[in-house]
Amino acid sequence: MTRFAKSFLLPIAFSVSFPGIAADPVQVEETTDSISADDEFDYLLDAVTVTAQKPLVTKEIDRIGYDVQADTDAKTSQLDEILKKVPLVSVDPDGTIKIKGSTDFKIYKNGRPNSSFTRNAKDIFKSIPASMIKKIEVITDPGAREDAEGTAAILNIVTMGNTIIKGVMGNANLNYSKQLAFPSPYLWLQTQLDKVNLSVYGGYNKQTDRYSRTENESKYKYTDSGNEISSSSSSSSRGEVGYFGLEGSFEPDTLNLITAEFNGYTYNFRSDSNGHIQMNDDAGNMIYSYSTHRLSNPIRYFDLDGGLNWQRSTRKKGENITLSYMISTTNQTQNDLTEYDNEVNMPVAYSGIRNDFTLDFIEQTGQLDWTRPINDFNKFDVGAKYINRNNHSINNQDYFDWETRHSDFTHNTQVLAAYFDYRLNWKKLGARAGLRYEYSHLSAKYPDGSNDPFSVNLSDWVPNAAISWNINDAHTLKLGYSTRINRPGISQLNPAVISSPTSISSGNPDLESSRHQSINLNYNHISRNFNLDLGTSYSFINNAVIAVQELLPGDIVRSGYANSGHNKWFNIALWMDYTPWSKTSFMLNANLNYAHISNPSLNISSHGWGGYGYIRVRQQLPWDLTLTGYLNSYVSTPSLYGHSKFDFASQAYYGFTLQKSMLKEKRLSIRLSINNPFGRKARVFESIPDNMGYTGYSKSYSYGNSNDWGIQISYRFGNLRAQVKKTDKSISNDDVENRRN
Repeated sequence: MTRFAKSFLLPIAFSVSFPGIAADPVQVEETTDSISADDEFDYLLDAVTVTAQKPLVTKEIDRIGYDVQADTDAKTSQLDEILKKVPLVSVDPDGTIKIKGSTDFKIYKNGRPNSSFTRNAKDIFKSIPASMIKKIEVITDPGAREDAEGTAAILNIVTMGNTIIKGVMGNANLNYSKQLAFPSPYLWLQTQLDKVNLSVYGGYNKQTDRYSRTENESKYKYTDSGNEISSSSSSSSRGEVGYFGLEGSFEPDTLNLITAEFNGYTYNFRSDSNGHIQMNDDAGNMIYSYSTHRLSNPIRYFDLDGGLNWQRSTRKKGENITLSYMISTTNQTQNDLTEYDNEVNMPVAYSGIRNDFTLDFIEQTGQLDWTRPINDFNKFDVGAKYINRNNHSINNQDYFDWETRHSDFTHNTQVLAAYFDYRLNWKKLGARAGLRYEYSHLSAKYPDGSNDPFSVNLSDWVPNAAISWNINDAHTLKLGYSTRINRPGISQLNPAVISSPTSISSGNPDLESSRHQSINLNYNHISRNFNLDLGTSYSFINNAVIAVQELLPGDIVRSGYANSGHNKWFNIALWMDYTPWSKTSFMLNANLNYAHISNPSLNISSHGWGGYGYIRVRQQLPWDLTLTGYLNSYVSTPSLYGHSKFDFASQAYYGFTLQKSMLKEKRLSIRLSINNPFGRKARVFESIPDNMGYTGYSKSYSYGNSNDWGIQISYRFGNLRAQVKKTDKSISNDDVENRRN
């Protein structure tokens, strides 16, 4: 090779790329050192470095994964910002997280439910640094192995693992917006002591009544009597929220791993509301009227959750046995005082109501999982699980100058479950089949003797299956079938009767678990600059737990619950990410839903379309600035007893964020955000009643999510390559509806 050849070849830039994997160009630079002709070829080989960028989005038969560590923004962003990039996931301006436009999903941390995340994700995810997250998984088709019979999807946050740290690393965060009384702090710390890894986090915020202020008005005309009732009210609340967690892992040798986790979440709020109600006859003459003042103080919630896992690996690669224990507790208290004044022809005999409610919940779970690869293409998982769940609620109602009611209700559920899950990955074919069996014993007691005790035994088989075909490295098709069950929560079971001048409500202790079935078809495309996920699904339930309402004489609405819902849904979901240039990206996240909901026992039904759309544009600017703009809107599907009136101005959110990273390794980040800076100061939501025996409307004016702004300051310190190790299996309980209520 001649000197001329060398001078011609060296400036050439080239890249190595693979289907579905983006590659950065590699430039070979010329050196000024002297080189002999015999060494020229070896020199070229030594000088060339081939680099390839890992794909951000990965696809498995039951989930979509987003590799956070492959995202260059992860070093300077918080988890809530990264979450907006994940396929099928959207984040509303108020922090509400949705999958395919729905909130019917569970949040896991490293494969198991995390109460702090679930209860307060909108606050915690604004604080957690993305640099401590390994990947985010959207499990779109939960199967028997994930024990996700209680949810349509799972959002699994996987933290970094298998790393070593010397010293302490962490992240300190301050977040402020107009809803907060003062900046909200968050701190996360990580350290290692020999073979023990420890991490701890905690956060706190104090919310003002500016953010929660709402006004409501309604007017209904009853079909039979011709009477018309109108009401107006205003309310606000303020309070404090706190959350914390502690994690640890101990690895005595290469075959054993012990992990422990402890989480807590609490809030304490006070709510005030004032209102006026008036009933007129068909001729416009007043029948009665009165004013109300309601004080809820305290509205208190506190939960503690802990877990312990032992994973034993064998000499066979990929085989392990995991033994897990989890305990979860909840204490909830709410004291309400409602007073009436300015009464004219008051329709009830009492002048006010004091309602004191307490709830205690404790759940203990033991689980055994075994994973064994058969060969390079086949593996199976088997497991067993036992749950003992106790709910105890006390409801005291004092109707002033009339009567006192007392309800003492204890509800116990015991679940014994076993599952088998088989998976095949052979060439371009992927397949999964699973079967879960659950035996449940539910019993209820009334220590005050107000009702007779009862019990029921339930037996449920939960099958699921899926098959996928990799057309090539960039294109995948998948067809799946799944079932899941939901057991009623204590608020739906509690028979305590709660009355007001216009309504009566109670739970139903005879409720049974409901069964959801779903068929879905999905297409996925992954390439260097363009990613697409398109899916459609059909779901149905024939014994859903639904609200049952009827109109009593005197135009009083009585509501309860029953296993009488026959519900059907059709869904189309689209996620697309396009990067035309290295510093510019576009993302679209949208879905379209059709729902048909009916109660054959009452011969009523409702149906209609709904949907969600989210568009985001991100631009990298000079001086390490990042500008992001977004627009999203939604239309709710109708319920059995009403539908929402679409108003784009109220149901559309838009905003901008500007982020600056600075200091060494971009350790300090400052983010400014503004949401809906122009237009209405209040959002208006209008609903129209259906199947209720009356016509009219109800409007709600919300002042919290309009013209909002905020600033977030985040600083990370220490070594970035460390995290608590995680076992491959752990406990996940998701079969209870409305645990918090």
